[in-house]
Amino acid sequence: MTQSKTLQLTDNVTYTYGKHTFKGGVDTRRVRYYDIETFLASDDFGQFTFQPTFTGNSFGDLLIGAPATLFFAVSSPDVAGTAWQYSLFAQDEFQVNSRFTLSYGLRWTVLPAFKATVETLRIFTRTPTQLWFRINSLPT
Repeated sequence: MTQSKTLQLTDNVTYTYGKHTFKGGVDTRRVRYYDIETFLASDDFGQFTFQPTFTGNSFGDLLIGAPATLFFAVSSPDVAGTAWQYSLFAQDEFQVNSRFTLSYGLRWTVLPAFKATVETLRIFTRTPTQLWFRINSLPT
């Protein structure tokens, strides 16, 4: 289960001058996204406990595939990140005549990557001799 919280600040302005209507605005958002799941001592492969329950021997229970307890989680990576997102726009509507209005404008949006708040975002980097991961950075 995940949870997302967004704090948004938006402001727009409109100015009319003759046959032109100028509009502009800014949109700033702080987006927080995180998992609210709790993962116990297991991974996607699961945790199986074999005890001498069925055959009288723990190894015998393993061979017949009869665990005393099992736990597995179908999970996604733990994520807890924050990002600031920005947008700006400028627009003009020019009324050429009573039957034709020309509208044009520009929009600029920045959607950066999330930054981990509890060091849970990871990427894998392959080197010639080993496979390792780095926390909160891209491979160089």
